[in-house]
Amino acid sequence: MVDTANGGEGTATVTGTGQETPQTITFTAPVTTTYTFGVSPITLAATGGGSNNPVTFSIDSSSTETGTITNGNTLTVTGAGSQIIDANQVGGLVNGIYYQGATQAQLTITINPASQTITFTPPATPVVFVNGLTIPLYATSTSGGTVVFTVDAASTGAGTISGDTLTVTTVGSLVIDANVPSTTDYSAATQVQQTIVVSQASQIIVFAPPTSPVNFLTGLTISLAATGGGSGLPVVFTADPNSTATGTISTATLTGTISTATLTVTGQGTLVIDANRAGNTNFLAATQVQQSVKVLPALPTQTITFANPGTQVVGTPLPLVAPASSLLPVSISTTTTSVCTLSGISNATATFIAAGTCTITASQGGNSAWAAAPLVSQSFIVNPTGTLC
Repeated sequence: MVDTANGGEGTATVTGTGQETPQTITFTAPVTTTYTFGVSPITLAATGGGSNNPVTFSIDSSSTETGTITNGNTLTVTGAGSQIIDANQVGGLVNGIYYQGATQAQLTITINPASQTITFTPPATPVVFVNGLTIPLYATSTSGGTVVFTVDAASTGAGTISGDTLTVTTVGSLVIDANVPSTTDYSAATQVQQTIVVSQASQIIVFAPPTSPVNFLTGLTISLAATGGGSGLPVVFTADPNSTATGTISTATLTGTISTATLTVTGQGTLVIDANRAGNTNFLAATQVQQSVKVLPALPTQTITFANPGTQVVGTPLPLVAPASSLLPVSISTTTTSVCTLSGISNATATFIAAGTCTITASQGGNSAWAAAPLVSQSFIVNPTGTLC
């Protein structure tokens, strides 16, 4: 400024407002702004204005991804989503120049969900069905997420899954699907399958040998019993066509695991009894098992001679005589012990202890030479002491 009024010499004071110098922030790192979850820490860098004040970084509150910034410029990603980085630089007077605070700059970093894989250990296969069969399932995922097992619709067998345990209910091929669903940080894993082949179980019949030989007797019955297999079906007994004896067999009854039936013998010879157990979806039919009953000719019959002794008196003993035509010993018994008691079994003596009706039975069970004798029972009145009639 020149002072022409004073010959060009002098001083002057100027007052007013100086202009502030603006600053601009430019991000220089990272160059790539799209990553996958699990990425290593990302270095942030930016240039600022002439103040040379440091550029500071922070995570904007509108970010959908989580992370932390350490050491001023190191971003550690802790979740997938959009990470918005705010960059700021303060102003101020530097070397006689006043700088504005820089306009905030933002950089959006996209963190995509990571992929994950499943490792599914092959289960034991093939296996044979048993009732209540369970098979453990083992699988892991690279994300550490829980693997979910299901039975695929393409399976020809059937079963239920609880957690990591398969319970087989029907034989066939069971295709097991292993899946891990997507999360915020991981996309869904590609499904992995394993196949378990479950075959039908065999059944074995255990047929208890029936009583044999036996002597033919009208109305003779023999008990049959057998066990075997897990199908839950009864063992069916039939007379084999090759039998030389005849008989009829009742329908089997299944109690627990034991099947029972009654054979009624109608003719002499050898009765071959077939035992069969059918199969079902989970069990094969059992191999047939046979047992034979040899029916010998009927034994000679015998009879017991036992006359009714008539009215008796309390306190008077009565020797009992009941011979068998076979001359085999006869057993004497009573069911009216409140009125009469017996001493001995054969050639017994009856003692009368109270008034009432006494019933005495004579029996002879036979042996290898004689058939059992028909039972003979006699009932009679016992009067009080001193009263005979």
